[in-house]
Amino acid sequence: MRASFSFDFTHDVSDSIKVNQIGFLPRSEKRLYVGNYLGDLGPLPLPNQLTAEIVNAATGNVVLQGHLQASTAPDTILLNGTLRPFSGEEVWTFDFSALEATGSYFARVEGVGCSHPFEISPNVFNELAHLTAKALFFQRSGFALDESYAGPWSRPASHLTDDEGYPLVGYIHNSVLERSPALAADDEQIGAYIDLTGGWFDASDYNKYTTTAARAVSDLLIVYELAPHKFLDNSLNIPESGNRIPDPLDEAIWELDFLAKMVSSNGAAYNKVAYEDWSQTLPHLDQRPMWAITKSTRDTAAACAALAQGARVLHDYVPEKAAFYKAKALAAWACLEATPATYPVPLPGETDSDYGNPAGAPDLGIPGVNSGLYFSSKPDTDYRAWAAVELYRLTADQHYHNAFRSLVIRDDFNGWIDQYWQIPMNINTGLAYLRAPEQDPQLAAQILDRFNALGRQLQRSAESFPYKVSIKSITNIGFGSLGMSSRYSYYLILLHAATGRPEYLELAKTNLDYQLGANPLAQCFITGAGANPVIAPHQKLSELDQVALPIPGISVYGPANSLPGKSYYVPVMDQAYPPFYGTTDQPAYPAARKYTDAFELTKFGEFVIDDLTRTTAVFHYFSQWTE
Repeated sequence: MRASFSFDFTHDVSDSIKVNQIGFLPRSEKRLYVGNYLGDLGPLPLPNQLTAEIVNAATGNVVLQGHLQASTAPDTILLNGTLRPFSGEEVWTFDFSALEATGSYFARVEGVGCSHPFEISPNVFNELAHLTAKALFFQRSGFALDESYAGPWSRPASHLTDDEGYPLVGYIHNSVLERSPALAADDEQIGAYIDLTGGWFDASDYNKYTTTAARAVSDLLIVYELAPHKFLDNSLNIPESGNRIPDPLDEAIWELDFLAKMVSSNGAAYNKVAYEDWSQTLPHLDQRPMWAITKSTRDTAAACAALAQGARVLHDYVPEKAAFYKAKALAAWACLEATPATYPVPLPGETDSDYGNPAGAPDLGIPGVNSGLYFSSKPDTDYRAWAAVELYRLTADQHYHNAFRSLVIRDDFNGWIDQYWQIPMNINTGLAYLRAPEQDPQLAAQILDRFNALGRQLQRSAESFPYKVSIKSITNIGFGSLGMSSRYSYYLILLHAATGRPEYLELAKTNLDYQLGANPLAQCFITGAGANPVIAPHQKLSELDQVALPIPGISVYGPANSLPGKSYYVPVMDQAYPPFYGTTDQPAYPAARKYTDAFELTKFGEFVIDDLTRTTAVFHYFSQWTE
């Protein structure tokens, strides 16, 4: 039997041509990238002087053409002190920024094929803004998702009561009194029930963590303040639609209501509310109790900051809730002042895991807990500074201004925004201070200096790769440091708001391209978006619901340069050729290609809730765009 194959270079799509599959704002930089990787044959060879054409999809007319240009940036990345291949390609580019006319287009390259289609429009990101915000609705805990709102992804309410009517969320774990006794409230008893329902599931798992919840709300609210007219009521088809509150803010309120519950009667916040171990079923089918775990000053400060910010931003929409958030924030701050040092700190021979995933009390029927480790005994200074500045903005009380100045100056200010995991929070903190009622001129100047240092670093990074994308950390790739390139757009939007420098805003637009398909894999790293979206995210709701397509709007981590030594990663590493990590004789598999779209692979396909809010905040900012 003979098989035949045909490919029409004038009409058929080739993933050797990579372009933002959603599209571009009219007055923005626009690039396509051409290249591919042939394993041990090396880069796909392409001749010089190939012609690229931009074709109007409606008319078939060529509206712009020119020759491909060889990228001058090296196709390498320095990872952990070793120079590694980045894409494995000889990358060619075509800049079609001159095309500003609204329409639907595709690119065509002679002898290679056509790109996926894309739009040019001031509203090009409107649908994606709504899609990614609706993903938050699907993460709701303790809420029935009716088919009229959730479509095929509907599900019953979870984490309320079991089949016998007993409440499930949550119960006070022995760690609250044993691991954080100085923060325990007089009315707390081991094993007692407290209402910790609501909020968003943190990630693929159904647990909820105070610090990520606080960061998630803050990221959404700070961009809302920059562009409130971009956030609309009746935009998401959620039960609250039509209540005269922008739908994304309704989602923020859902999370803030939960966060207020995590602040206990004495102002101290629990680290998390979690199962004893990872759930393996849909949330409404898992009827195990969830446990409120160890309190900490870090969690207390995070909750304080987000609640103070929520009280200020949402006052005109929900004044009674705002007053409640304010009361909770003030109680949390009083707790922090009563506990001036980071607490708790592991004793000799202990680790953070002993506090964040503590042992249980078998004699009381309380299990040990094994879930996401978000407890940290590192100094909580940055979190306290965040709380202080948000209370200062809320109250205009100089007491909080003085606290902020003392906290920031005590900290290593030169490293303030260089700590990878702290960057979004500390940019939020700095911008909040620059918008406070009154600033210390010297401190404000220091913040602007650090902001511009980060901006320059992101600019240099984008110019150092053949695919123009900023990478904050070049010691490693993973947990969204490449696939979630809108993360850098978020940083740059805030840097632009602080400095007014237009180049930061232009680079923010450009950084969207990588996540949306202009990458070596021609993969759109958001479910339900683009012509080649992720279809198997590491999200249990999508994997277990018997629906063929995943919940849309989920942004995933994307490529990871290194993988844990777990059995489900072994086939990925064994089948990579050249070898995943390289050998003395062969280079490693290209870093930007180290991605497989499979549910089992957490490090490629998961996310955290603040990744989702940051992503939708960015697309909201660039929606309904006017120059």
